[in-house]
Amino acid sequence: MTDLTQIFNNSSTFQNVTTVNTATYDLLTGDQILNVTYTSTGAVTSLTLPTAQVVAGRTIIINDADGNAKTNHITIDTEGAELIDGGATHVMATNYECILLFSDGTNWYTIANYQLSPSFKSYNYSARTTAVGTYYLAGFYNNPATDSNLNQGSLTQAWGSADNPYASHAFIVAGGVGTTDGSDLVLTVTGTSINDAGTRTPTDSEVIVADCVGASTDQYYATSKKWIGTVTFTLSSTGGATFNFDFNYGLCKYEDWGNRRFILTDFECVGLCNATDGSFDIILYKHSSTGWTYSAGAFIAGGTIIAQMTTVHSTESELDGGEEFAFKRSSLMDIINGELSEGLVISVTTGVNNSISFLNAHVGVIH
Repeated sequence: MTDLTQIFNNSSTFQNVTTVNTATYDLLTGDQILNVTYTSTGAVTSLTLPTAQVVAGRTIIINDADGNAKTNHITIDTEGAELIDGGATHVMATNYECILLFSDGTNWYTIANYQLSPSFKSYNYSARTTAVGTYYLAGFYNNPATDSNLNQGSLTQAWGSADNPYASHAFIVAGGVGTTDGSDLVLTVTGTSINDAGTRTPTDSEVIVADCVGASTDQYYATSKKWIGTVTFTLSSTGGATFNFDFNYGLCKYEDWGNRRFILTDFECVGLCNATDGSFDIILYKHSSTGWTYSAGAFIAGGTIIAQMTTVHSTESELDGGEEFAFKRSSLMDIINGELSEGLVISVTTGVNNSISFLNAHVGVIH
C-alpha cells in the first residue's frame, strides 16, 4: 500500500495531506496529497480540479488509500474545458493506485502512475514420511486439544519441550470469566524468552492476562515476547482462597512480513499426491486476536479463515494417488497489520499417512 503520509511528511514540496471520505470533492489551493478513503458500496468518488488551480507547475497526488478503486472508481474531472491527458476525465480503477498530476497552465497530465505489483514468498512442504494430522507453513500453532483448568489447588500449566527452539508467542483462548474471592486474578507466562535481535533471557516472565475475571469466552490473548523451550502458565490471586480460570493454550508463530503492515493479494498451492486421501484440506488463516473459538476438549487453533480448499472446491478436494493438485485465490486484498501482531498461517491437513509427495505454497502481498 502507498503510505503517502509517511513518504512525504518530511518533504518541503509535499506537506498537506487531505483525506477524502465523501462522494464528491473539489480540489483546494492548499491540497497537495488526496488520500481517498470513501467506501460506500458501488459508489464513485468524483474529484474536481477547479479552473483556478490550472497553474503552470501545479502538482497534485491522488491516492486510493484504502484499496477500493477497483470497486469504487475514482473519477477525476475538470471544472472547465481543461483536459487530463487529452481527455475530459481520468478514472482510477485499480486498488491502491496512486497518480501524480501536473499542470502546464492549460491542461493536466499524468506524470506518474503507481500501480503496485505484489511480491511473493514461497513455502515448501514434503510429507512422504508424515503421519496423519495437521501441519503448518509460514508459521505454526502448537497446542493441545484439551483445555487447562487452573485453580487454587492447581496453579500451573506447562507446555513445550525443554530446549526446543520454538521462538514463538505464548497464547490462550479464554473459556469464560475467571472467578476469585481475592482482589485480582492474573495469568503469567514464565520461561526463557528470545527476541528478534537474538537476546536470550532465562527465567523471564510476562503477564498474559492481567484481569482473568474480565475475560470473556473465546477471547484471545498472547504474549509480546517469544519463548524457547518449555513455558509455564501460572494463575495467581492476591488474597484469594478460592479461584479458577479455564482456557485453551499453546504457542504460535506467523508470517508478519518483518513486523510490517501488508495487503494479502494472492494465495496459491501446487502439489503432487502420493496416496489417495479423502480428508485432505488446505486453510489460509489470518492470525489476529479475532476468530478464535474455545473448546474444552476439541480445540482447533487459528484465527479468521481467509481461504479454505474444501469450502471453495467442495467435493473436488480429495487427493488421488499419483495425481497433481492445485488451489488458488486471487484479488484477496486482506489488510494484515504485521506491526500489530497479525500475520498469516497455512495449515495442511491429511487423513492418510504420506498422502502428499510435495506441496509448494505461494503468497503474494503488497507492502
